[in-house]
Amino acid sequence: MCIRSSEAPDLILQLFGGPLLKAKEASAPCLSPMSLLFLSVLALEGDDGISREGVKNRLWSSGTDSELSQRLSQLLYMTRLRLGHYSPAIKGGDPLRLDRQVIGSDLEVIRGFLQNQRADLAWASVRKGLLSAAPLKHERLRAIYAESLESRLLSAIRDCCSSVLKGEKSQQDWSGQQRAAETLIAVDGPSLHAIRHIMIAMAMQDRYTEAEAIYERYSSYVNDTGNVDDTKALLSIKDLVARRIPPVSLGGPAPSGMKRCAPPFVGRRTELGWLREALLNPVDPGPSLVILSGPMGIGKTRLCHEFARHLPKDGARVLMGLCHEAQRHIPLSPLLDAFDDQWVDVHIGKMPEPWQSEMRRIKDPFSDGGCGAPVPGRPGNPRVLLECLRKLLASLCRSGRILVWLDGAQFADTTTIQAIASLLRFRYESPLSFLLAVRTPIQGLRQLDPNRPVSWLSRLEKSEELLLKGLGDAAAVDTVKWVLRGKDLYSEHPEVAAVAGSNPLHLVETASHWRKIRRPPVDATSPLPPVFHKIFSERLSKLKPHERHLLETVCSAGEPVALQVLQRVGVVLNGDFRSAVEELFKNGLIRISKNAASPQSELVRRTVIAGLSQAGRIHVQTGLARALEAHGSTPAATLARHFARSGLNAKASAYGLKAARVAQQNGAFDDAITSLELALPLAIDSETRTSITKELGVLLHRCRRMEPAIPLLRSAERRHRDTGDLARALDCKLRRTEAEIVLDQLPPTEAHERLLTVFREATANSWFNIAAKALYYDIRYQRAWGNIRWAHDILTRAHLLLASPLPTAAKVRVASLLSLSAYFGDVDDGLRYAEMSVDLARKTQRPDIHIDALSRKVAVLIARGELNTLVGAQALQECEALARTSPDPLRRLHPLLNRCAWLSDIGEADAALTGFASIEDVVIQLDTPDTLPIYWCNRGMAAVRAGSFKAAEAYFDHAETALGNQVHSEIRTQITAGRGICAVESGDLRSASNYSDLLEIPNEWYFDPTMVFGLRMLLATRRGSFREALQYSAQALTAFRPRFPVYWIDILIRHSDIAIRKAPGCLLQAELAKALDIADTLNLPHYKTRIERILQEA
Repeated sequence: MCIRSSEAPDLILQLFGGPLLKAKEASAPCLSPMSLLFLSVLALEGDDGISREGVKNRLWSSGTDSELSQRLSQLLYMTRLRLGHYSPAIKGGDPLRLDRQVIGSDLEVIRGFLQNQRADLAWASVRKGLLSAAPLKHERLRAIYAESLESRLLSAIRDCCSSVLKGEKSQQDWSGQQRAAETLIAVDGPSLHAIRHIMIAMAMQDRYTEAEAIYERYSSYVNDTGNVDDTKALLSIKDLVARRIPPVSLGGPAPSGMKRCAPPFVGRRTELGWLREALLNPVDPGPSLVILSGPMGIGKTRLCHEFARHLPKDGARVLMGLCHEAQRHIPLSPLLDAFDDQWVDVHIGKMPEPWQSEMRRIKDPFSDGGCGAPVPGRPGNPRVLLECLRKLLASLCRSGRILVWLDGAQFADTTTIQAIASLLRFRYESPLSFLLAVRTPIQGLRQLDPNRPVSWLSRLEKSEELLLKGLGDAAAVDTVKWVLRGKDLYSEHPEVAAVAGSNPLHLVETASHWRKIRRPPVDATSPLPPVFHKIFSERLSKLKPHERHLLETVCSAGEPVALQVLQRVGVVLNGDFRSAVEELFKNGLIRISKNAASPQSELVRRTVIAGLSQAGRIHVQTGLARALEAHGSTPAATLARHFARSGLNAKASAYGLKAARVAQQNGAFDDAITSLELALPLAIDSETRTSITKELGVLLHRCRRMEPAIPLLRSAERRHRDTGDLARALDCKLRRTEAEIVLDQLPPTEAHERLLTVFREATANSWFNIAAKALYYDIRYQRAWGNIRWAHDILTRAHLLLASPLPTAAKVRVASLLSLSAYFGDVDDGLRYAEMSVDLARKTQRPDIHIDALSRKVAVLIARGELNTLVGAQALQECEALARTSPDPLRRLHPLLNRCAWLSDIGEADAALTGFASIEDVVIQLDTPDTLPIYWCNRGMAAVRAGSFKAAEAYFDHAETALGNQVHSEIRTQITAGRGICAVESGDLRSASNYSDLLEIPNEWYFDPTMVFGLRMLLATRRGSFREALQYSAQALTAFRPRFPVYWIDILIRHSDIAIRKAPGCLLQAELAKALDIADTLNLPHYKTRIERILQEA
């Protein structure tokens, strides 16, 4: 009897008869014959009427296909083991013993997965089966099992994935497409096709950061592939994801089953140029107003989108607000909608009282204790309202250029128009522009300047009628108004119609159908607006009554709102009602309920909650939680407290952790600590509790709150060691060690030994990132104590560490550490390493690391005296521009501190004091133990140089208060020297002498020495000991010329001032000539003027 693989199913059916009919029906048609062999053997269980021995003999005696016979014989052998046909000793000790789960996965379940287009679950079942075969000691059985699952079953999984990706089923189910593409990568390895689908699916779910991470994960594969066309397509999608633009529109299906991507913007280049000229290069430096006017559908919103899309490259930030008819009687609704941004919330948190509370009360009507936005009939103080908005815009403009774009401004209320008119009369630190898109005719906007006549100038350009509306003299009005009004270009230019295809109002699939379907037919029997009738016509019959009522209520909120919601909700087209409602609430309706008190929005909000309640209370809370995720840390923290009161501890801890992470990204560290302290006792599972414990300890350590951080870090270290995560345990140990050193103020030698122990353990395990962090903590502590010897030892270890196989982020840390050579060693080496850290930081594509590296480079350039050169100015400008985009207020502050300190160093003390005063509120609000004493000390030094000695004394008092018990020799030396100079100027030479005696002049300097030597020289001069003063200056000139040219020039000028009056023979004219050349090279006009004056007097 010859048994072939293709005949195996029929043969087994003949051999075993009826009992296997059910097994054959349960098997998937895509399974291999060997898989049917497995299923057949499993069917033997419990059927004693079959002569298994006879079957074995018949198969074994075939001889022609002995391999197949041997396999089935082995399986029958294992089946008999399971049925107890052998002795218990063999049964218990035989390694070949299998059960149902080891022999194979449930084939019927796998078939069900494939029929339901869930290839990922089918693949998971296959992997589970393959893994279950791994413990088998018999290599032959393992090979048999793998072969039975890897042929037709994997082919069926590939077909299932391809059908999902081609859009044959669930074309709008982005999560399903993502799972299918991930399964395809798991089965066949990475491919450009699958990577592209994953990025598109994540982007359409607003998961842009994860989409960028996917590209980074497979970037090496993408770069190595030779397919040019697919690589270009993938790079275009990466570009859209980086700009946070959905890569797929709501148009018809494109080739290859993919949905059509949004087409590029066509035309309007002249208007874009005019807009850029009016907003970015205005004639008058004051605020500007631009009005785009035209009939509905002309393309105003598309033009504004295209213009605003490129503004971030020019350092501008766009705040967009929507106006719709349902809110036309609600005061300030468009402006509050524009200010509904996490970045704006951070600036509101920095406003002084009572403006902060007043602004929060106006902006957050549904927050705890909020009184809501002003509504008709509610009394309000217009001056208070205007002052709140003015102070908020002033705070925003300090970060750079601001554009407030109000779409649909024809529905703006009178209060909004009056507020804009008033805000345009003020001056701001950076340009402020308002962009209003309105339909013609313009209503209510004439009151912006009712006393000025309106003049109209007509011009024809590319079949578009452009009207320029001017209001007279620009210097008198502070506004430049552009009004765009054109013809219906859709009927004349097909390419413009194709662009409009992404607008769901028109429902355009191709340009040729534009005239036919521009306005869908109205069905009088449907209560839905016409725009929704075409979309939901196929789905209305399938909806339940409460679902239909909910959608009708959403549509009754007003067409603009419904359109905005519909643009973001693709899952509605598939009838997935629950996901649709959650997306509606997340992307549109929460905006209405936050900023409006109208009956329509309240009805929508209540109806959505009622619709969600059909799925139960837990589902309602989950929907609300997802809706509030995108609105910052405060709503998430509110939800955490709500879940805690409801007894849902797991959800409370999860949202507390999420609120803390959002707050950390925005620089609100106190809020983050509060959220973590709320979540920690509510955490149920051990993993979450460990994660929260570590994050809280790390955050407290970062905020320099060492005492409460130590027990948390110790607990997290112990938990990580118990779970075997030794790297995280060592990281916690490092932070705990540094906290104990700072808290106990250990001597430098002991601190160095303790941190060196962690460094050695990290390098022994190749955890170089932790090793670099240990060196950073060590050198920071040694610098605070002024211990130069250990600093050189640390830099030597950092040199060796840089040669190790470090991750890019760790290399940035080590290079920044080595840039301190500018203070402790060679200034040229310091700049070289600083530039290396900036280049490496760019590769990480992490703005926080990039900003820190740029700040370090700027500090090194200040030490070299090169900040006024072209290289220095470019570095500072790049650092400030990048810092303005950071949500961390501390990183935004560092470039400003560097600029003010530099102005003080080069003698421009008045400008430095002005800069310090402008950032005082931010520094005090942050209240960090590292930044606050440095700020007050540098401000006091600038006041000393400016001659404001009483103010300097007050600033030094603040610096000492901020220092507390910290050991910071550099700051304390500067404070002592500054107080001594103030005492000399006030005539108290005894106190000045005491301050001078407290100072020790070290052999090596790593900070500004001019205050120390300035006190010694000034005190000797007042005593009449000019020779002693010149000795001090000669000592300083010898020490600082090769490393710190600015300090050397400052000391030389002090020396020359004394010599030219008291000892002309000691005047160093050759040195003055060199100093003049250095000042000219470094672009130091203040010092250059003083040196030229000294040379003229000499």
